Amino acid sequence: EGLLDDAPWQGVMSERTVIVGGSSYRKLLPKSFTTTEDSTGKPPLVFWISHHDLIVPGYEEEGRILPQEIPGVDLVINGHIHRRLSDVQCGTTTWMTPGNISRRSRSDANKLHAPSVVHIDITQAGYARTIVAVPHESFTDAFHPAVIEAVAAETESGFVAGLAQLQALRTADGTGLMDFLTMNLGQFEEQVRDEIMKLALEVTNDGTTT
Repeated sequence: EGLLDDAPWQGVMSERTVIVGGSSYRKLLPKSFTTTEDSTGKPPLVFWISHHDLIVPGYEEEGRILPQEIPGVDLVINGHIHRRLSDVQCGTTTWMTPGNISRRSRSDANKLHAPSVVHIDITQAGYARTIVAVPHESFTDAFHPAVIEAVAAETESGFVAGLAQLQALRTADGTGLMDFLTMNLGQFEEQVRDEIMKLALEVTNDGTTT
C-alpha cells in the first residue's frame, strides 16, 4: 500500500538500476522497500516521491508526519511545502524538501524562496543532486507595490482599527467604551456579548470610569 499505482517505475541509468515510486497526498508511505541486486551486483537506487505534511526544520508547527528511515529507499523527495527546507537524514534514507517551482504567494517565506527544480544525476557510485534555478524576476518586481499595499489594507486587523476608533471616542466618563461596545457587539452571540459587557463593567463603575 502506498505505491504510485502499485507499480513503481524501473529502468537503467548509467548502468545502474533505478526505481521511482511515490505516495500521493494522504496515502501511506512504505515502511520499507525490498529490492535485489542487479547484474552489476549493486542494489537499485530507489527514489520516492511524496506529498505530505512532514515535520522538518522550518515546518515543525504545520507538519504531522515525522521522517524516518525507510529501508531500501535512498531519497524521498517531498512536495506540499512551498519553500525549500533543509534535508533530514534518517539512517540510509534522505528526506528532501525542494519547494515550489514558482512563488505561490506573497509572504516573507516566499520572498526568500528562489523558484527552482531538482536535477539528479545517476552515477556508478550513486546519485548527485543539483538545484537548478528557474529564470524568474526579483520578488519586488514580481509583486507590484500597489498590490502589496492593497493586500495590507485589506488584511488590517479589525481589532486594531477598533482601538483607533475607541481612542477617538475616548471620554472622561467612560462613555466612549460603552459607545464602542454598543456599535460592535452585535456581531457576537448573546453569551459572548454578555461576557464582554460584564468585563467592561468590571473596569468601570456601572459604566463610568473610576
